[in-house]
Formats: sequence, C-alpha cells, structure tokens
Amino acid sequence: MADRGGFAQAVMAAIEAFGATAHIPARATSRWPEPVDRTIYRERNRIERFFNKLKPFCGIAARCFKTAANVLAALHLACARLWIKAHESTT
Repeated sequence: MADRGGFAQAVMAAIEAFGATAHIPARATSRWPEPVDRTIYRERNRIERFFNKLKPFCGIAARCFKTAANVLAALHLACARLWIKAHESTT
C-alpha cells in the first residue's frame, strides 16, 4: 500500500516480482490506471497515523538502539504510553 506518489511502473514491477499485489492508486495523469480496492487502501491511513504518533519518541526514529530486542522494547514502551494516553480518565 502506498500513496499516489509511489505509483510507477518500476515500483509496481518490483512488488509483483515478490509475488505481492500492489494497492497504489494511479496518478490522475497516468496512462494505465488500475483499479484499487478502496477498503484496503484506507488501512494505509491507519498505519501512517500510527507512525506519526511514534515520531515524538526520538530514540526510535533516530535508530539509537543497537539490538533488535532494545528496539522492540522501546516500541512496546511507546505503544503502552500511547495507549495509556488515549484511555486515561479526563475527570
């Protein structure tokens, strides 16, 4: 899944070479518009919003951690903090 900026024949060919199906809407000026499943494409927005919420956690974005276990632990802490913030009581 990608936005319209990722639509190029080379990108589409690379995705298909891996045996996957691309869900990238064609640009308005494209000669070869291909149909895209809108429900799948809408899920891209949820993923983008999640990554935007992780941006304030600079250590994750800057790749300061040396091992995969440390990166995963930082992601768990960041997700827990985001979940608590979303579900905390406002009263």
